Amino acid sequence: MKIQEARSIARSVSGRMLASLALSLCAALPTSLGALPSVMLTQMPGTFSSPVHIANAGDGSGRLFVVEQGGTIRVYKNGALLPTPFLDISGLVTCCGEQGLLSVAFHPSYATNGYFYVYYINKLASPAACW
Repeated sequence: MKIQEARSIARSVSGRMLASLALSLCAALPTSLGALPSVMLTQMPGTFSSPVHIANAGDGSGRLFVVEQGGTIRVYKNGALLPTPFLDISGLVTCCGEQGLLSVAFHPSYATNGYFYVYYINKLASPAACW
């Protein structure tokens, strides 16, 4: 089989799969606006400096971790912003624009092992992770 024929078949199969997926998704959509879930936005108390990401550790504590681009991760717990940051690596981070502390992810077993990971641009301007 020639490469061009293989590409043509792959495009055809992919197109059919996408069309099938689209039809399945459309069939699953609610038929009336009343069936949609309600969403409510709540302003968090406290002041954040360039928040770029928010995460839940999945440890059952209900805490939210707000990543600030300048290099800190702040904790929002029980309706209040805690005064002490969860993490402060501002001395290691190049900020701002598209640089800085950009994300945090928690290990699935964070509650027992305490592992978490951060993604940031360090002062040498190279990606770094695994804190």
